[in-house]
Amino acid sequence: MSFLTLIHRVDQVNSIKKDLNETKVSFSTRVHDLERENSKLEISLRSSQKLAEMQMSENKKLLEKKALHNKENSILKKEISLLEEAHSKSIHKNKSLMSKTCRLEKIVYGSKKSNNIKSPAK
Repeated sequence: MSFLTLIHRVDQVNSIKKDLNETKVSFSTRVHDLERENSKLEISLRSSQKLAEMQMSENKKLLEKKALHNKENSILKKEISLLEEAHSKSIHKNKSLMSKTCRLEKIVYGSKKSNNIKSPAK
């Protein structure tokens, strides 16, 4: 081998070493960047999981409250129905009593007198 060939080969080796070093630095930087990004993603994932758990817990509480309110609503509807039924019976009884009162007034006061007596509005 000639001296020039040897120098040329040494230059090639040095160039390859330089390229290898640059690739190594680039790779190392990329690995470091990916590790930081991975760390951020893990933190974000844990935060999202915690938020999801809190939301699921809140949803469970809301569903329990909804069930309780539905039960209360059902009870109140039954009460309303019973009150409306009692009110309807009272109205019917009131009409019946008004009718009986009018008949009694006619019997007691006669037909002329009962026309002058005001009866409650129906």
